[in-house]
Parts: sequence; C-alpha cells; structure tokens
Amino acid sequence: MQWLQNDGVMFYTPFSKKFVSGNSGPQNNWDINWPVIRYTDVLMMYAEVLNEIAYTPNGKAFEILNQVRERAGLDPKAANDVPDQGSFRNWVLNERRFEFAFEHQRWHDLVRTDQGLTVMKNFLMEYGLDGNVTKEKYLYPIPSRVIQTNPIITQNPGFQ
Repeated sequence: MQWLQNDGVMFYTPFSKKFVSGNSGPQNNWDINWPVIRYTDVLMMYAEVLNEIAYTPNGKAFEILNQVRERAGLDPKAANDVPDQGSFRNWVLNERRFEFAFEHQRWHDLVRTDQGLTVMKNFLMEYGLDGNVTKEKYLYPIPSRVIQTNPIITQNPGFQ
C-alpha cells in the first residue's frame, strides 16, 4: 500500500499500486488494460478443481499453488502445512483473497463457497453493527424478462 499524493496535497488514503502505470497524464485515460481474466486465476481455479476431485499431498494442485506463490515472491508451502483437502481448500481461498485484492473477486469466491453470510456477519459484528445478513440478500433478483423468456428459470428466494 502507498499513500496517495497529488499536487503537493497529501490525502491520508491508502491505495494499491497494483495497476499504476506511472504516467502522470489525464486521470480519465488509462493506458493499462483492466484484465478480464488472469493466467493466475486460471491456475488457481485448476488447483481448486484438482483438490475437489481428489486431494493429493504434494500433488499437481499443490505444485500449481506454489508456482503462484513463487511468482509473487513468497516462499512455497510445505505439504505438512496443508495436511488435508479442507485445509487445501482454505489455503486456495486465502491465496485468492490476497492475489486478487482490489480486483472484485472476493465476494464471488465467498458466495461460490457458501461462506458469504458467515464472513459478512462476523465483519459487521466486529464493528458493532447489526449482523443480520440473510440469504435473501445473497443474490440479486433475476430480471423478469429472463424469466419470461425461459419459464424453467425461477426467481431467486426473497424476490417473488
């Protein structure tokens, strides 16, 4: 994290230099293309699938995740750090959390793994807020035109 500074004025706001180009040109014209999908994402999805099919200590999935860590300048994990399938699953999700920081993937990972409610409730309660998060707010409503086009599709719970 760096502190944002512009024209001699210091803004006390941390920001990520993950996609900073170094160009001091106009703020509305960015010469770095936003990645739609990254090779690292493909590798991590592949490792996750291999783990769900059959966990193997020091197997291909383990090798792939260590490749991602080494590319990021981190030390590889040892097999005894990740002793079983559940531990490997949590490791993948944690690695994704850091690898894709500021890329808007965390919420989708939490929903996909059915951890969104727990994480949100814990976060809200940690700050003294009402942790009343319900499954109905987990998903968006499906547009009515989609349901009319394909009657097999039913509306998400809470939006009928």
